Order: sequence, then structure tokens, then C-alpha cells
Amino acid sequence: NLFISPNIPGQVRFAKVEFAKPESAQSFVSSNPHNRILGGVILQIRSNKQQIEQEKEQEKEQEQEKEQEQEKEQEKEQEKEQEYEQQKEYEQEKQQEQEKEQEQEKEQEKEQEKQQEQEQEKEQDEIQEQQKEQDEEQEQQKEQQQQEKEQEKVEQKESYQEKEQKRVKEQEQEKEQMKEQQKEQEQEKEQQKEQEQEKEQQKEEQQQQEKEQEKEQKKKKQEKELEKEQEQEKEYQIDATAVNINHSMQSKMQFTLPDPRPARYISLQFNTNDYDQLIEYLQSQTQINPNFNIQWKESDFHIRKVIGDGGFGIVSLIREKSSQIQMAWKQMEYSNDQEKDMEAWDYIEQITSAVQLLHSIGIIHGDMKPDNVLLTGDNRIKLADFGLARKLKDGRNSATASGGTLHFMAPELLIPLASPPDFSNDPKPKARQTKAADVWALGILVYQLLVLKHPFIGDLEQPKSITDKMMIQRILNDQPSDLPARFPESLRNLIKAMLLKDPTQRITAEQILNIPEVAARLQKK
Repeated sequence: NLFISPNIPGQVRFAKVEFAKPESAQSFVSSNPHNRILGGVILQIRSNKQQIEQEKEQEKEQEQEKEQEQEKEQEKEQEKEQEYEQQKEYEQEKQQEQEKEQEQEKEQEKEQEKQQEQEQEKEQDEIQEQQKEQDEEQEQQKEQQQQEKEQEKVEQKESYQEKEQKRVKEQEQEKEQMKEQQKEQEQEKEQQKEQEQEKEQQKEEQQQQEKEQEKEQKKKKQEKELEKEQEQEKEYQIDATAVNINHSMQSKMQFTLPDPRPARYISLQFNTNDYDQLIEYLQSQTQINPNFNIQWKESDFHIRKVIGDGGFGIVSLIREKSSQIQMAWKQMEYSNDQEKDMEAWDYIEQITSAVQLLHSIGIIHGDMKPDNVLLTGDNRIKLADFGLARKLKDGRNSATASGGTLHFMAPELLIPLASPPDFSNDPKPKARQTKAADVWALGILVYQLLVLKHPFIGDLEQPKSITDKMMIQRILNDQPSDLPARFPESLRNLIKAMLLKDPTQRITAEQILNIPEVAARLQKK
């Protein structure tokens, strides 16, 4: 290694050369002319390796010592920093404690202030209470004075009233004495009457006892007769039925059947409301008894007991007085077509009057059916259930349909239900409901009331077998059944006018009230 350290620019005064081997140093001196000029004085050859290594180790030790010193210094600095941080933390803790103490002092001051305020308020309250007590005492004193004055007045009045009361009491005592005397006299009279009544009651009791004895004797006789008759009787059953007999009318029909000795059952069926036709029918039934007496009266029979009570009447066991023949007697209620017609017109007038009242104020009922017509004990009609009713807007004759009962819905309301399904996004047309829809439903209702079936269901069909689709198609496409010929023509024409499919041609509630049969009932009211 060659180290040159110049002291003067441009000149080399000193050079230090280190060789690892002596041979290399000798060759270097011999080969370099400059070194010869210097005379070998400035060159120092070290050939000892140990010295070189020792120097290096010393240098390393020195460096290590320096590093250790630096590390110590760093450690000292770190310790100083730690101490500084600890001091900071300690100071911060002190500050926090001081702040807490200050806050506590402030809170204590606030509490003291509150206590002072409360004490002041209490003092003020005590002062106010004292003032109130003083005021109350003054008021009490005033009241006492007033009471004393009033008591003086009352005492004066009482003294006067006591005198008057004494007088009144004396007068009342005198009256009571008079009343007691009268009561005593009346009691004496009542005692006399009671004695007379007791005598009469004793007589009546004796008479009743005699009557009861007679009744018991008669009962014993009747029981003996019944026992004899029961020994002679045989078991039999009676099945007497009638068709189209109205149970709700007051007229009565009575007829008797002879004792079916050879036969075990009697089956009597007829379809007529005419008494003469019934008699002819009975006379034609020779298999029952060709000698059936149609001249019998109720007084010709003795009713023994009731043997049946069915939907068409009461069946009793009777005995013909002259022949002592036992028979069955059935008592039935019946009505004729004229009476039914009268009832129908009454109901039509009442229901239509209610519907016309609604229509006159712009209301559509929307759900006319028997379930919504109530009947009172005196046969008055009450229209109910306005859940689907619609109020017409001013200047309009229709409203959007809001549902109803299918069997009573008018054809114009069923058209949207009968149309095929539309899968487009176009809005579907909604049915419009008018007052005429109520009239249609009223026509269905009256028809059912008279015939006991729906006008679009056949006589032999079961209502449960008719689906909703079938009913919709029938109402839209078929004509309703006419009323039977036994009803008057005016009633049959009214039902036809109410069940017209065109709502514009359908009769209105106001027009129904002008029909002679309906108008006559309105005039009576």
C-alpha cells in the first residue's frame, strides 16, 4: 500500500510505504530511482507482521471503545429521555389531579351555592307560609265572626220555628188521633168482612172438594173405558201429507179418516187449495173407504188425544159418537192464491218504497237479496246492509261497480266477468252500475218469494249443481222463467218488466209505485 501525503502542492515531501514481505521492499528500493535519490531515509520498511496486526487490533479496540462510549452516551441520552418522559407524565398526573381537585372544589362550591339557594327558598317558603297562616287566621276570625252572627240569626229563627213546629205537631197529633180512630173503625169492618169471607171460602172449599170427588169418579170411569178400548185397539200408523199448503195463514181445514182396520198405512196426497176439489179427491179414493161420510161435523166426534204434530198440522185420535168408530183427525192451515197475491203486493210496495227513497237521494243499494231484507213481528219490511251502497256524484247516473251477490247481479254488471282473459297490459274496462241494477235484483227477489226458486234455475235442477260460469252465461244469454199461470197477469208482467236485460228499458222503482195494486196500498198509509 502506498500513502502519499503532500504538504506543498506539486511536491511530494513524505511517502510512507508498507510491504508485506522484505523481499518486495528491497526490490522496490532497487528499482525506483527516486527512492535512491532520497537515500532510503524517508522509507521505513516493516517486515514484522505481528506489529502490523497489533496495531490493527489496537485500532479496532479503539474503535470499539469509541462505539461503547457512543452506546453509553446513547444509553445515557435514552435514560435522560426516559427520565424526562417520566417527569412529564408525573407532571401531567399532577396537573390532572390538580384539575380534578379544582373541579371538585367547583362542584363543592356549586353544591354550597345550591344549598344556600335552597335555604333561601326554604326561608322564603317559611315566610310565605307564615303569611298564609296569618291570612288564614284572619279569615278564620272573620268566618267565626260571621258564623257567630249567623248563629244568632239562626237561634232567633229557631226559636220562632220551634214555636211554630210545636203548634204544627200538636195539630198533627190531633189529626193522627182522628186517623187512628178511623183506622180502628175500618179494622173492625175488615174483620167482619174477613169473617164473612172465611165462611164463604169454607163453603167454596166444600164445593170444590165435592167437584174433585166427582172428577175423580169421572176419571176412574174414563180410565176404565180407555182400558177397555185399548184392549180392542190395534197398532197403526197414519201418514197424511199435503203439497202446496201454506203454513203461515190463519184459515183452517179439518178432515177425518176412518179407522184403517184392514190396512196398516194410509197415504193421502193432493195438490189443490180448493176445499171442494179436496172433497172430490177424497171421494175418489175408494181404496180408503167407499162409505166416507162428508157430512160429519166437529161436534160429531170426541177428541181423545194428540198422536202427532208435524209441519202440516196436528193429528188427533178421535171417536165418532154415534158409531163409536175410532178415527184419525188432522187439522191443517191453508191459504189460497188470492191471499198469497195480497201478501206479495204488500211486500213489493214496502221494498220498492225503500228502494225509491234511496234512488231519490242518489244512492244505489248494490246488494239487494233476501238476506238483506228484514221482517218485523208485524210484517213490516226493513232494508239492511249498505256495505256495497254507492252515492252518485252530482250530474251522473252511474258509478263504478263495487261487487255484489252473483245470483242477483244484473246482466250489465256481468259482462266484464264473462269476457275472455286479456294478457295485455291495457287497463280492463270496469262495469258501470245504475239504479236499474237494484230493480233487477228486486225482480229476482220477488220471483223467489213467490215461486221459491231462482228464475234462471230449472224445476228439476239442484242449485248447488249450477256453477258461477253457468249462472253468468244464463243471465246474459237466456230468458228468465215466467211466473206460473196461477198468478195474476199484472204480477207476471211486473216481473217481466223488472227482468229486462236492457237497463234503459227496465222499469224504475218510481214506475212500480204507480202500478194500481201498489199505488192503492200507498194511499191507505
